[in-house]
Amino acid sequence: RMLEAFPALRATPLWGHYRRVAETGVTWRGEEHYRGEHFDDWFRITATRVLDGVALTFERVTDEVEERRAREE
Repeated sequence: RMLEAFPALRATPLWGHYRRVAETGVTWRGEEHYRGEHFDDWFRITATRVLDGVALTFERVTDEVEERRAREE
């Protein structure tokens, strides 16, 4: 179902994290860039296995990531 809503997801590192969480049950947290379906943003993501699926939470952090990168340059 998730790939129906966000087909570009399969081409991102998030897809690998999602699959590992589904297979191992180990929660993953990180920041990933997502471009597709009207998005071109950075997100802070948590993926947690629940029952027979994976729950994902997304927080848009594009401004924060851009500010951090500007400070590092």
